[in-house]
Amino acid sequence: MNPYAIIPFICAIVALILGTFVFLKNFRSPTNRSFALLSLQTFWWQIWWFGIYFAQTGAQKDLIVRIGYSLILFLPFTYYHFVVRFLNLKRESVWIRCSYLIGIFWLVLLWTTNLFIVGHNQFRWGSYGKAGPIHPVYLAFVTLVIIRTLVLLKRSVSDPNCSAIARNQNRFVFFSACLYCVAATEYLINYGVDFYPIGVFFILSAFSIITYAIIKHRLMDIKLARQYLAMNIFYG
Repeated sequence: MNPYAIIPFICAIVALILGTFVFLKNFRSPTNRSFALLSLQTFWWQIWWFGIYFAQTGAQKDLIVRIGYSLILFLPFTYYHFVVRFLNLKRESVWIRCSYLIGIFWLVLLWTTNLFIVGHNQFRWGSYGKAGPIHPVYLAFVTLVIIRTLVLLKRSVSDPNCSAIARNQNRFVFFSACLYCVAATEYLINYGVDFYPIGVFFILSAFSIITYAIIKHRLMDIKLARQYLAMNIFYG
């Protein structure tokens, strides 16, 4: 196996397991469902970037890039969706729908033109999607969504109307979001900047924080089995 492919494969499996776990714990919760969707899209991102290392032709790589981007392009909007549901900000719901509609617009462009993504860039370590001429427009919108997401979380950390427990949970989600957003540096690779996609390490770190918050602070109101709680108390 190509050693460069190992980390995205591990990240894909971690995202799938964590997302499935959160969903099954309370599939009726909008927060849990949106986090599960975020995890699914992360799995999709990493599993196709894992697969591209084994593509033999340029046409195969171009197809994998388009398949991968079909859900990757929605990731910033889904993260925003998760944060809005987590913080129970009903007034933001209309903007969730708007962001997804804009995502559908970019999805159509992805599969019908070369304006958004045009094939792939080839590097010594592997292949990555290549930005089309209007990709910067998409990137500008994504930047606004990321800023809005982080601002909402940052406000929640110091919100006097929240309980101390809620503010603490919000803090973990904020730190996790900050780490996940660092993965956006990979957009530079779309423009030909040559470096291995390090975003995978930040994604794993972000999911580690979420996992810790679930275990220690009942994030998303998840209660673990009694025996795991006993082990957690025993080991401090």
